[in-house]
Amino acid sequence: MSDSLTPSQINSIEAHLRERGLDPDNIHVILDKENGLATFLLYNLSGQLVGYQRYNPMGDKKDHTNSLSAKYFTWVTKESEKTAKLAVWGTEFIDADNPNLFVTEGIFDAVKIHNAGLPVIAVLGNNPKVLKSWFAILNKHTIAVIDNDAAGKSLANLTDEHFVTPAPYKDLGEMPQDAVNKFLASVGHQPKSTQSNQKDMSKILSQTIVNPNTDNKILISTALKYDEDHPAHKLAQQIVDKYK
Repeated sequence: MSDSLTPSQINSIEAHLRERGLDPDNIHVILDKENGLATFLLYNLSGQLVGYQRYNPMGDKKDHTNSLSAKYFTWVTKESEKTAKLAVWGTEFIDADNPNLFVTEGIFDAVKIHNAGLPVIAVLGNNPKVLKSWFAILNKHTIAVIDNDAAGKSLANLTDEHFVTPAPYKDLGEMPQDAVNKFLASVGHQPKSTQSNQKDMSKILSQTIVNPNTDNKILISTALKYDEDHPAHKLAQQIVDKYK
């Protein structure tokens, strides 16, 4: 899936974001539909708005000078630059009841973890020394999911735990959500969405149906143990399939 728009698609920025896994109905983003731009607001730990990152799918992805012609343009207040305050995305996703906090470099990487129901922030390559102090203040078990490059390794040195995005993907942003969920589960961090599905399925299996052969009530979980040709098994399977 391409992360670039053609000129004829420039008005489809919302559709483009959805293709990249970001739902504008659930994640705050400012859309400029006329020019095909998306803007993400950046905050510091005190909840102050200190900057923004503008995403331009039509921008030059090879331009790493943070110019207006680049795919990503990040701006922070002069005060933030002077005092080395952080400007990160996703502070609203920090969960006070969850001891863990995932950390990524980019916003689209963080979106995939957020979609899995886990707390995450994107640090956008901020000053490592400042990040170290900030993580200490948060008092969270920080988990970086990094690209296999120099910037990623630098971030990994600042967190309590880290994982490298699995091949053949360059980063989480380009991974399908199902693949991200499986990856997170494989490293011991079960997506909440998967946990919820398992709980819901458990409730369904504990419900009863009427065995067509006997007119007696039986558990759906019991009916599924019958031979596949058994009427009770077929009825139970229909209910489970509707849930899926």
